Amino acid sequence: MVYDKQGNHVSNLTSSDFTLRDRGKPQTIAVFSDEHAGASLTEKSPPSPPAPLPSGVFTNRPAFNRPQGPPTILLLDSLSTALGDQLALTPKC
Repeated sequence: MVYDKQGNHVSNLTSSDFTLRDRGKPQTIAVFSDEHAGASLTEKSPPSPPAPLPSGVFTNRPAFNRPQGPPTILLLDSLSTALGDQLALTPKC
């Protein structure tokens, strides 16, 4: 959520309004949406469902799953994630 100095929700933001960095290097924001807490999803026309994902493929892209309620953020980093778990999550090249 983004708020101005008066505490009002700021809307109409785009991904170009933000900078995402990993170890100081700019990263691409692949998915961005402007949501407002308390806004009814039924007020918007529902998007057509995307094609099903292949077996064994998982995603957190909003088009595939739009749960009600606050977002869940999962942070995996080398400081607080066990090495064995990091290796299990690393793509095999």
